[in-house]
Amino acid sequence: MKISFNDSILEELYKTPLKYLGKQQYSREVIERYRKGIDALLLANDLGEIARFRGFNLEKLKSSAFKGCYSIRANIQYRIIFKEVKNGQIEILILELSKHYE
Repeated sequence: MKISFNDSILEELYKTPLKYLGKQQYSREVIERYRKGIDALLLANDLGEIARFRGFNLEKLKSSAFKGCYSIRANIQYRIIFKEVKNGQIEILILELSKHYE
């Protein structure tokens, strides 16, 4: 899959080595799990492959604010929210890294 980011901060969290990120609003654990989630999306051929890994807990979101979006777990508290965009090939647009219960 191809990954694009809706926000430059999310892209920076993924691409920049931890030692160069400086102070972040997310803990080191959340950033590492976020990166693992993005890596899993990159390696998958479709969302069905992600769904087979129970640790990611893939969910289709029902909220009107996130219509057509999915989420995978970064950790107990945070979720990676993304949308599947189809332009000839599967592309994932990362929308947000958010606290699950807020």
